[in-house]
Amino acid sequence: MKNVTDVKNELRLTLLELGVEPDLRWSEASLKEKIAVQQAALIETSRIYTAREAEKAKEFAAQRERISLRGEFATFSAQTGQTASKADRHLSCVTRWAQHVIDNHAKLSAKFAEEYAENPLYAMSWSSKYFEHAAAYTVAIRIKSMFDSGVSVTALLTEVMREVFHRAKYPANSTSPTSNICDTTILATWAKVADMLQGEARW
Repeated sequence: MKNVTDVKNELRLTLLELGVEPDLRWSEASLKEKIAVQQAALIETSRIYTAREAEKAKEFAAQRERISLRGEFATFSAQTGQTASKADRHLSCVTRWAQHVIDNHAKLSAKFAEEYAENPLYAMSWSSKYFEHAAAYTVAIRIKSMFDSGVSVTALLTEVMREVFHRAKYPANSTSPTSNICDTTILATWAKVADMLQGEARW
């Protein structure tokens, strides 16, 4: 039969294995209580981890399904009929806008290069449309990347609003005027996308 010292030593060893440094002054009852608490905590941690992994697997499967159902980014905008959900119709509006921006990027880049080569000062003086396009192109590429990954409309809107709130909270305040223009223009672009996703604007 084990004596009290042996029992306490075994309990202390168990606590050490559970990641807790035992105090030699703790009684047998205290040691048992702390072991129970630590074991319960480990079980709860394991449960939370398992639930999170299951949720990740579920979301991954949902992403794969969305990718399959939506098809290619460039053709998704055709899904604007009554059979599409309201959320997908709003997403379709955004994809049409983004695809238009992407499709026109090479043309506008060449046009700006041409104008700059002909008259640099004039090109820079009247370059607001190119600032707007640069912001739109940056956002459009980001939207396409999220779409291609199977993002849900809800998650996309959350990310878009995060961009809007962050940029509104920390407005452009650079010593570079053109940098401020870029930041202000990209904020306006994200806000435009947010409106389209919420059905408050069309393109």
